[in-house]
Amino acid sequence: MHAVLLILRWIGALFVAFHVYVLALVLATFLTRQFGKEFDTTIAFATAVAVIVGAMVVAREQRRAAVLALSLVALLYPAWIFLRAASSGELDAGGLSGLLYTLSGGTLAYYLTRTVFPGRDSGRPASGHRATI
Repeated sequence: MHAVLLILRWIGALFVAFHVYVLALVLATFLTRQFGKEFDTTIAFATAVAVIVGAMVVAREQRRAAVLALSLVALLYPAWIFLRAASSGELDAGGLSGLLYTLSGGTLAYYLTRTVFPGRDSGRPASGHRATI
């Protein structure tokens, strides 16, 4: 039963991350139209927020793995667009920038997860354990 719940949590993490990503992009589009200024880092911000919120669905012990997995899943579509454009000879800066912004958003999410939610390997003793000198 525990394995089924674990699988359902990971599926839920993908579901939540996708919907948060779309919501962040819609919000950024609304802000762009409202203020008339285009934000270059919208994709990076949306990726970072979606990955972090999606990782909160899985168990605490698996959050770092979830951040890495969700970041890689987020990279699939921009990488596919970039490789398709590169193979057809129509490579431009738009495909590369989408890939790089998604990569930077995933990297930001991983960094924030490591600093905001440090695990047992952060040098601090686990809760309930005494530190030894």
